Amino acid sequence: MIRRIPLFSLLFLATKENPFKLEESKYPIDLIIPDRDKYMVYSIRPKGYDVESLQKSEALEFKDTNVTFMYLVQ
Repeated sequence: MIRRIPLFSLLFLATKENPFKLEESKYPIDLIIPDRDKYMVYSIRPKGYDVESLQKSEALEFKDTNVTFMYLVQ
């Protein structure tokens, strides 16, 4: 019998609802605030389960190089 547990490691970081709910904004929205977030997620597999596949690591850097997203799987 093959036992599987799907893991969606960063699904808990997804935005659950739109923070910009107004139909019309009276003030400009400035998203150019320096910010640094680091999330570390550890998963321990139960005994009797094997790792079938891992998501691949990914690094994205936007044109202006002010925004970098790195996703590292080990």
